[in-house]
Amino acid sequence: MMARSSVMMMGLAVAMALLGQDALAQDEDFNRLVQDGMTHYRNREYDAAVKKFEAAYAINQQPELIYNVARAHEKALRRDEAIQAYERFLNLPGSTADLRAKALASVEALRREKAAMQRSEQAKQDLDNALPPDTGGAGAVTRRPKETSRTLEWVLIGGGAAAAAAGAVFGVLALQANSDFDDLKASGADRATLEAKKKTVDNDALAADVLIGVGIVSVAAGVIMWLTTGGDEGDIAVAPYVGVDQAGVAFSGRF
Repeated sequence: MMARSSVMMMGLAVAMALLGQDALAQDEDFNRLVQDGMTHYRNREYDAAVKKFEAAYAINQQPELIYNVARAHEKALRRDEAIQAYERFLNLPGSTADLRAKALASVEALRREKAAMQRSEQAKQDLDNALPPDTGGAGAVTRRPKETSRTLEWVLIGGGAAAAAAGAVFGVLALQANSDFDDLKASGADRATLEAKKKTVDNDALAADVLIGVGIVSVAAGVIMWLTTGGDEGDIAVAPYVGVDQAGVAFSGRF
């Protein structure tokens, strides 16, 4: 009986040793994947970084790895994938309140940028729809209004589209500056550096909102004038305005 018990104890010890070796191997794989992911991230190889972080998460479900996945997508300007990854992270337990706050702020910034780009695209579509159709074909005749000046309409439409496009650019810059701000904060940058970067984020975001707002209103005004005026009978005064937190176009006169 004692011999049998000794054999059982030895077998149990061997099994525990094997389990310990497996756990150690998994830890080594996990650490290597995380380190490789961070190296790819620093080298701006964001696709490779995402794969490494996801592989590491499959071994050890640490929520911070999914936050890293979201950051990599955001840096690669894959906004939809970044939002999905941030929301996935926010639904996981065990993270810190500070990291969750950063994730929420990033989601909000990404959604603002998407909305700004959609407004810019809508302004472009409005411009395309406002142009006269091309009849084409041999011998085709395009009807043109007699001696009708469309200078103001073109200025409003073209200038508005340009303003909206510039606003979209500032939106991208604001998002990038916000990402840099998070990186600086995570690295322990001094307060003066953080405040300067935060000011850049706010200025770029304000410029994006103002330019896109002016662009949309300007394009809309040009389209309305194009469709409702037929030449000299129109008597309209148009004055764009820009305030601290609003922008638009003021109209006076008659159609």
